[in-house]
Amino acid sequence: MERIADLLLRYPRAIVAVLVVALLACGGVLLKTGIVFDYNLENFLPADDASIELYRAFVEEYEEDDAVIVIGFAVEDAFEETTLRDIEAMTAALDTIAGVQEVTSIANVQGLRGTAGGIEIRELVGDDLSSADSLVAYRARVLADSLAAGYVVNREADAATLLIRLEADANDYTGRKVVLDQSRAVLAGFPAYDFRITGFPFLRNNYVDKLQVETIKYVVISSLINVLILLWMFRTPVGVLLPMAIVYLGILATVAVMMTAGAGIDVLGSTIFALILVVGIADSMHFLVKYYHSLERGLAKRAAVQRMVVRLGAATFLTSITTAIGFGTLLTANVIPMKRFGLYTAIGVLLTFVISLIVITAVLLWTKPPTAAQIDRLSRAGFRPLLMRLDGFTQRHRWPIVAAFAVLLAVSALGATQLRINTFINDDLGPESQAYKDMRFVQDNIVAPFGYEILVESPDLDAFKEPEALRQIDSLAAYLRTRPEVSRVASVADLLKQLNVAMHADSSAFYRIPESRDLAAQYLFLLELTDEDAVRRLVDYDYAEARVAILMDDIGSAHMKGFQADLDAKLAALFPGADLDPPPPDTTGRAAPVERVTITQTGTVVLGARMADSIVTDLLTSIGLAFLFISLLMGLLFRNVRFVLISLVPNIVPLVVIAGVMGVMGIDVKPATAVIFTIAFGIAVDDTIHFLARLRQELRLGLSLEAAVRETMLGTGKAIILTSMVLLGGFGSLMTSVFQSTAYLGGLVALTIFMAVLADLVLLPALVHILKPKLAVAKSGEIEA
Repeated sequence: MERIADLLLRYPRAIVAVLVVALLACGGVLLKTGIVFDYNLENFLPADDASIELYRAFVEEYEEDDAVIVIGFAVEDAFEETTLRDIEAMTAALDTIAGVQEVTSIANVQGLRGTAGGIEIRELVGDDLSSADSLVAYRARVLADSLAAGYVVNREADAATLLIRLEADANDYTGRKVVLDQSRAVLAGFPAYDFRITGFPFLRNNYVDKLQVETIKYVVISSLINVLILLWMFRTPVGVLLPMAIVYLGILATVAVMMTAGAGIDVLGSTIFALILVVGIADSMHFLVKYYHSLERGLAKRAAVQRMVVRLGAATFLTSITTAIGFGTLLTANVIPMKRFGLYTAIGVLLTFVISLIVITAVLLWTKPPTAAQIDRLSRAGFRPLLMRLDGFTQRHRWPIVAAFAVLLAVSALGATQLRINTFINDDLGPESQAYKDMRFVQDNIVAPFGYEILVESPDLDAFKEPEALRQIDSLAAYLRTRPEVSRVASVADLLKQLNVAMHADSSAFYRIPESRDLAAQYLFLLELTDEDAVRRLVDYDYAEARVAILMDDIGSAHMKGFQADLDAKLAALFPGADLDPPPPDTTGRAAPVERVTITQTGTVVLGARMADSIVTDLLTSIGLAFLFISLLMGLLFRNVRFVLISLVPNIVPLVVIAGVMGVMGIDVKPATAVIFTIAFGIAVDDTIHFLARLRQELRLGLSLEAAVRETMLGTGKAIILTSMVLLGGFGSLMTSVFQSTAYLGGLVALTIFMAVLADLVLLPALVHILKPKLAVAKSGEIEA
């Protein structure tokens, strides 16, 4: 650091000028691109992930299962004249909105009808809404239709839906916003109904809207907490405004890097700003405190600045590196939000350190030093009595302290056995949020909005014209309808059974698959002539692949494992010898030729479950790498086995405790909570580095071990407490989030930091007294805390 200090002190104006140019370029990037927020389940996994490739092939062949806005509402009787006329008017008005492909409701839902000349597809509810007999007939017709009942209206007829399918080019944030805003305007004309809006298009925009508000809120709350702590510590313009300006510049640079790379800000990414605020402030506080202490020892301003850079710059750089490593190990994750969060937080921490070092050095050189009274106030303010008592306590009770922490670890490990990997598609919707309540209303009363797709592909062309193959599909659909998680199933078998009824004077006795292949083929040909789009949504052109479209609840990945295991067993029984794990399609988007029946399971619900499967591997890999890299750094820094051992043990404690708390409280491991462990390890180890670096310095000055620990406790202990207060405040601000997982992230990391302080100021000194590390004479350029 001596060379860097020499450069900073010799050429501060030139270095600051370069920094200003770089920051102006960052500002220019943001002016050009804006700040992009994003929520897209398809982007949660790598583009080459097999489940993503299968899903995209399905979308290309059939339709998007995330393009429908669902509007649910309660009614007294859906088949009452006034209600039907209102729904008819709503449907017509919504259908005129630009970007809407179609609107389906009880007023226009279609079904197969037998005619003298054959069949036709027409609306199940006719035009005669004033006749009581007609209304009774409409009720019977709709509720008897397996594809309408439980979709546009529930079987009790006291709740209905309006299903708005978006055009492909309108299914982005801007297009969805236009449709949603205009839909609300239409619905406002019907004040008698309490409309509940849900479905993927709505939920995605709802996430983005809340992310924007939440991000600003995190920054404001963290900033207020930081300002209060800085005022309490320094009470000077430089001591308050300088650190705040630095962290804002760090945020600017980080966001510019993200936007340049095309990385939208998601739920995890929105917390990056608060993280940079607290980590950057902690670095600035260490620099300023070191500067004040150097002045207190009688050094001139320039010498104090040089000492700050040389002695503390290396230690702060090392702690920034360890923090960046903690986040950077998330690059090994398969879940894209975790990977992106780790990468850009690591970049942000390092960029903020560089900005902090340059700006603080220059400003301190160009401004007046604090007065003697201000320096004296900082020296006197603090926690000296507490730290003195802690020092004595750790000396006298070293073994009981270690025993107590061992018991804490054992109890926490027991609690950690209750941890469960479980993700929901809408993980971040708190149960008290309106969006969650609306989703639950629609899901519980009418239809679940989440898609699960099963594609059955045969090696034979026209396979699904065979009655036996169609009965297999029908048996699968029948099984799925028995599952409580499933609210709607649609298949080509349903169409054929409805057609069979229509061809036999609408007699329900014929609601079955035709007996002969020729008759089934004729019916399918007739369906193609009548409404080919309806057929193609459920079977391909060659009749070699049949689709079973399912709408089901967001049951969580843990429950999904059991559902899929049961489903696989049923599929194996229905389709003996079938391949239940086919490879993804080739680069042309078409599936490879098959030699036997293959069954593909995809859809948004499947993608959510697939993401959960990656979390365990991602989490273990990330923690393992962080532990390995930081251990190597500790080894290079201290070159003393006992020091390395002492440095790692206290940082295991917070991780095990947080795992135990999560297990006992039933907090599931999901992307936002999985990153807690790497965040905690990367940040917690910083205080350990500062403590041990200062201890090594005191030992090499010739102090006894007891005296060195006391001086370290009094000097670095105060800095640990103060910076931890900043970290607690910053992460605590995340607890105010409307996103449940973000609130968990804030609260659990805050608890981790508290445990880290306890371990560093109680367990760490006790271990030092027990292991008694010995060091050689000091070397030049030694890192200091």
